[in-house]
Amino acid sequence: MAAQILADRPDLSTSKTAGWRLWTFVIAAAILAFEVILDLFHAEVEEKVSKISPGSLAWWRDMCLRFQNGHEVKFDTTTAELYYEVDDPASRIVEVVAITEGRNSVTLKVAKLDENSRVVPLDIEELRNFNDYVDAINFAGLGVSVLSLPSDLIRYNIEVFYSPTYPAEIVAGNVRDVLAAFRIPQTYDARFYPQQMEAKVLSAAGVVTTKMNSVEQKKATEENYTPVGIAATLWAGFFEFADDSVLTMTSITGITDESEG
Repeated sequence: MAAQILADRPDLSTSKTAGWRLWTFVIAAAILAFEVILDLFHAEVEEKVSKISPGSLAWWRDMCLRFQNGHEVKFDTTTAELYYEVDDPASRIVEVVAITEGRNSVTLKVAKLDENSRVVPLDIEELRNFNDYVDAINFAGLGVSVLSLPSDLIRYNIEVFYSPTYPAEIVAGNVRDVLAAFRIPQTYDARFYPQQMEAKVLSAAGVVTTKMNSVEQKKATEENYTPVGIAATLWAGFFEFADDSVLTMTSITGITDESEG
């Protein structure tokens, strides 16, 4: 850019500290900052529009999380909006939501977290209240089903290779923390992706690489596990890790080059 300016204006100084160079940098930085702001604004608008568009997956998820158990839903005749007279965060029991779409239908799979932060279904009264809430916010022409089932179980056998600069127990704790967070659905499609789980494990501090020996799934009502390939449908919409999952810690100093020999 500077070379083009000098070619067009030979009267300008060629000094690296010339004033015109500073102004060129300032203008370029301002243009870049403006473009970044526009991109952020566009993304924010798109997110808000998707949430306020009745029937969108984001709208349904937002409305599920807004549910206040034990509170009456009011209707504002001026704005045509549903609302609660009292904002009571403690009554928002739905903390996990997965949504699947069909032709003119939606299935909402919801759950809550117990005192040990485990994903559990709503009880009978809570589920009845939530169904009534869904009937109140639903609109004509759309069939809505609500499910709140015991979580699917995911059983894994993972070998984690860690940096020796970290204590093994610290790295193991970091891995368990990221896996605990991974249980909460980040998408709406009620599916489990082992590759995403592996990516989470790799993000834990101290982890160098991993070996996914096995990943299996079963419904809460089934006896036997089934190996998971690229993806698996979560019948409950969410999952817990099985208590007999295996996490093996190995220092990278113990890695051998399998290509040798």
